[in-house]
Parts: sequence; structure tokens; C-alpha cells
Amino acid sequence: MKRNDKGYVLTIDRREGPYDFDTTLKVYAKYQDAVDELRKIVKVTKTEYGDNFDENGEFVGNGGIWCCEEDEESFVIWEDGDYNDSHYSIRVSEEIVF
Repeated sequence: MKRNDKGYVLTIDRREGPYDFDTTLKVYAKYQDAVDELRKIVKVTKTEYGDNFDENGEFVGNGGIWCCEEDEESFVIWEDGDYNDSHYSIRVSEEIVF
């Protein structure tokens, strides 16, 4: 990359209680590579949260314990009313690389 090129950062933020948490950053030169990795991780995550998603991967947990939001560049699932202590978030952002 040249100085001041754009990079695409995949940020994975996981929290399960007040003492069990981590954040992972992955940097990609190409936007599509970052989004493809996000999609792979989201697919695995949806299987881990099993009955909150239907066979097409659509969220069906409304009114239950979990809430979920998803778009092309992000995915987040959290325990209703307790985001600070129970969530899994992944997103792609464009950043300038120096």
C-alpha cells in the first residue's frame, strides 16, 4: 500500500459478562475481502445462536432474549437490555492507512 491508501478494517467485538471480552481487528486492502470474511463469520455465528435464526439465516428472535441488527457491513446480536455485558458485534469500516 502507498502512504494514505485506504484499508478496510474488520472489527470483531465480543462480550460475555463483565470479565470475559475481547476485540479483534483484521485489516484488508480490498473492501470485498473484508466483507467476504464478515459474511463467513456471520454464518458461523448464526449457527451458534441457533434457534434465533430460521433456515434462511433470518432473525426470528424478536420478543425474546436476543436482539439483532444486520446490514451489508455489520452484524450485531445482543442480550435484550444488557448490551454492555452480552453482545457479539462485527463490522467493516474504511480507514486511511499511513
